[in-house]
Amino acid sequence: MKRILAVLIFLLLLGGAGWAGFHMSDLWPTFVAYLEDRETNPAIRIHEAGDVSAAARRDVELATEKFPLLLHREMGTGLRHSVDVYIAASENDYAAVLRKQFDLSADDAREVAAVSGGWSGGRIRTTAINGTAGVMDTSGERIATTGHELFHQVQYELSHGNDTDEQALFWLSEGSADYIGALLADQYGGRPFAKWQMDVLDALLAAPKVIRPESLMHLDFEQRKAVMARENHAYQMADLMTWYLLQRYPREEANDRLKNYFYMLGEKKDGEAAFARAFGMSSADYLREFSAWWQQQKQQPAEIHYEVRAGVTPEMAAAVKEEVRNSQDFLTKRFGRTLGGAYTIILTNSRDDMVQAAAVLAGMSEEEANDFSGDSLWVESGSTILLNVANLTDARQRIFNLAVMTARVFEAQNMGAESKEMAWLSRGIAYLAGTGRLEEAGYGTLPDYRRAWLETLRQGRDIPNVVHLETKQGFEEASASLGSERVSAVTELAAASLLDRRGWSGFYRWMRAVGARDETGEEAQAGRDAFRAVYGQDTAAFADSLRVQLSHEMYTR
Repeated sequence: MKRILAVLIFLLLLGGAGWAGFHMSDLWPTFVAYLEDRETNPAIRIHEAGDVSAAARRDVELATEKFPLLLHREMGTGLRHSVDVYIAASENDYAAVLRKQFDLSADDAREVAAVSGGWSGGRIRTTAINGTAGVMDTSGERIATTGHELFHQVQYELSHGNDTDEQALFWLSEGSADYIGALLADQYGGRPFAKWQMDVLDALLAAPKVIRPESLMHLDFEQRKAVMARENHAYQMADLMTWYLLQRYPREEANDRLKNYFYMLGEKKDGEAAFARAFGMSSADYLREFSAWWQQQKQQPAEIHYEVRAGVTPEMAAAVKEEVRNSQDFLTKRFGRTLGGAYTIILTNSRDDMVQAAAVLAGMSEEEANDFSGDSLWVESGSTILLNVANLTDARQRIFNLAVMTARVFEAQNMGAESKEMAWLSRGIAYLAGTGRLEEAGYGTLPDYRRAWLETLRQGRDIPNVVHLETKQGFEEASASLGSERVSAVTELAAASLLDRRGWSGFYRWMRAVGARDETGEEAQAGRDAFRAVYGQDTAAFADSLRVQLSHEMYTR
């Protein structure tokens, strides 16, 4: 009604031809913007809550500056209103923003802050970003997260506020926001778009438990909070459903159809009808097609691609590829299961080269890439494994380390988050895989290696206690204080003791039992509980019996 009255008033003002001739060119754009419910020059304003890091501020500023350009280039549209973006320095700061700006209750704010990296309110034209969330760890992730939240504002505007209604398709709202965030990161210094796609698929294939696609259709506020739990992998599933849909079309057409879905959502106020209009098929038909494809993907063996950087010889590249294949075969024979997923292994020629590759391919700043790489032989970033081949010139080293690497990837696929595992056992299993491959290749036998590990323990005063090696931090601290060789030796001997009890099948049962358990507030608790279920005793009791066993073997073998 207000806009109808505005039109009438404007027409009356145009009654004076002289007035119109003098003023119309100045006022017409503003008047059209008013009729279309948009500002003539919308801005994105950044606010800080708490002591925000300079890196977070820098990357969010870059994302907000480039987002309108990407939106115009990819979709031919833009924000219609100014948006306020709040960067929260901590989870508590984030919860405070949710309470004050979004009017969430203290309980709701606390629950949302614990599981989300960002929150957007289209009606109030405000976005909040949790600066301490896992999706804000690297420069590229910060850019992508900002793009994700800003695209929720676009969804709201295109759909006239129907994007968050229960009738909308939750998976397409969240998946398309991640899609736009991935494009933004790709084009402005983050991880490549293709790596985002592979990371999504790999995360889902590696997850012990994944939410069903049909559970992501129409969700109210309480249901949205529930699916956010990390162990559900709801956002990765929404991402997979979205890019599988969009890859059916050329990119420009895909983006147009996506934009039209939100337009239609504004007209139809029904996600099913809007989807059918925009994509030419029912969402039920698409869900059936996607689900069938997803089931096939879960049964596929690992698809491994290699990128060989300058300075790596063809002979070294061939040797690495052969040994990774051998390691896969070894694990399949022992566990009765094959490695799955899709990975890119990047062969680098030095530590500096690995840092540079991490910066380019994982969307990290140089400082982040340097910290990420550390002094490691190999590091994993989602579906990408960076490998420094400079330390693999010796055949024995190459066989052992590549088997350990492959085993660690297999463990991650079966257990999920690293915080759930017990460090000494997961590493011990991987070390035994490396030793097993050496044995296959003719470099000694397991009894030979056990004697060598016992000799390492004899050279020190105390036997490291595996109870103190359950968490990653505990393992690293013990390695620093007691020596990495002694800690590795007791880890290998502990795993070998369990191998005598339950064999490789016991290891696999433990991994699956860890994967079936949800994360708790205490690191390694899932690993402890799974250990008790598989081996019939708690880790403290095992540690005591192991010390007695090793004390005896040190002087009898």
